[in-house]
Amino acid sequence: MGYNYYATDDKFLITADKKDAALARFHGRLSTKAVPNPDDILKTTTLEDAIEKWGFNCTPDEMSNIEGIYPKDSTYFYEDFYEVFFNLLAPSVTDGSFLMYNGEDSAQWGWRFKYDPEKKQVTAKEEGAVVVFEKDLTPEQTKHYLEEHEHE
Repeated sequence: MGYNYYATDDKFLITADKKDAALARFHGRLSTKAVPNPDDILKTTTLEDAIEKWGFNCTPDEMSNIEGIYPKDSTYFYEDFYEVFFNLLAPSVTDGSFLMYNGEDSAQWGWRFKYDPEKKQVTAKEEGAVVVFEKDLTPEQTKHYLEEHEHE
């Protein structure tokens, strides 16, 4: 029995030119217990297929970029499963991307993808999340929010 959760928000991008490197990382990291179906993942020829074999769906755009990743079902596996998955993707993910989730007990968390100057690449980190109501935002936060959402 697992923990049920669902995706609530995202701002996520892997550009087409970075997908082969991410697939190579998936193929090179099959010896950990956190990898589901390692033989199936090794046979994949596209990053989209590897993501699907891991238990996620992804949203490609017309330029073959991946614009979103969300779980196929709502069962949360053990921590290593996600930590390995998102850290394999991270160096190919656009800096500033994020994925947010809600759990069956109303817990909120997300994965943030930020450039790490020490590692010289984007890394993934799981973080707790909280709802902030728009009326509670400072003027600077409101300006940033409006800029981020003006084209939606």
